[in-house]
Amino acid sequence: MAELSDTAAFLQFVRANVDTDRAYALLERFCRVGPPGADELLGSPYLDRRTDLMREHLRAIGLDPHTHSFTAELHEPTGWSLHLLEPVEGGGPEELRCLPIRYSAATPPEGVTAELVDLGPGFAEDYERVAAAGVDVRGKIVLLDNYTILAKSRLVLAALHGAAGAALVSSYEHDYHGFMAGGRFAPDRVLRRGGPLAYLQFPDEYRHYKFHPESLPALPTLTLRRDTGKRLEALLAANATVRLRLVHAKETRRVRARNLWALIPGATRPDEIILTGAHLDSYQQGARDDVSECVRLMEAAALILRYARETGASPSRAASSSASGPARRRA
Repeated sequence: MAELSDTAAFLQFVRANVDTDRAYALLERFCRVGPPGADELLGSPYLDRRTDLMREHLRAIGLDPHTHSFTAELHEPTGWSLHLLEPVEGGGPEELRCLPIRYSAATPPEGVTAELVDLGPGFAEDYERVAAAGVDVRGKIVLLDNYTILAKSRLVLAALHGAAGAALVSSYEHDYHGFMAGGRFAPDRVLRRGGPLAYLQFPDEYRHYKFHPESLPALPTLTLRRDTGKRLEALLAANATVRLRLVHAKETRRVRARNLWALIPGATRPDEIILTGAHLDSYQQGARDDVSECVRLMEAAALILRYARETGASPSRAASSSASGPARRRA
């Protein structure tokens, strides 16, 4: 097989042969594993089925796919609630709409009852701001605004400051499942607003521990839709004392999972490997995250293989596509 040396010709071939309808149909096929709303996380039968479907597809386009089994920790919420105890309107506590953070700590069965403190986004200087105003967050539930995936280290920071729990106000107007909580070690250093590390850019001097104890938020955490969060923020802005009862129950168990990978051999430098990857598990069907990334890898592999068949030219280095579970990645 000759080396693929004419990059311009290859890119022209790709542009002429990319089929978005085919890619979308493939995405739909992988997303329709299991009933609507079913989790496809580590240990679920639906993830196993989708992994098998992806392996069949890789084989159909001409690759020799492999799987690698490993065990990982699965955190499964079993119950959660958030009640507004003070101020109250009417006869008693009001239940607030919420969702759990999958990897956050569980509460005792009776939950955590504490005052609420508004920390804005919850960066390092926000703690300095409330401390200067005479507010101690120790033993309190902290309200963190503008929750996206970037909130995960802010939760570790809240635990380091002694918070008893956290309520995250979503950046979205709809319910948002807050399952991400990997975080970083030493978040008090990475989270000063405007600094080069504030947005978790994974610099070389830090290591990322997706399931390392130091990086899992050591406090119970629930997410709030934006209208609920703004209501609590307004109460606190009016100097009301806000007390909440937060409950988060979960089960943790070891489960079997698999990585899936395939290799396109290199024409002249097969021992040098260009690795591309996407994570394989997803919360619910996962069209945006992660199936679309897996489909993109598969379509890219299919175009490389088709170009090689039609022109006799193959990449000089080996190309490996890897779809991995979140706990371990293998090249």
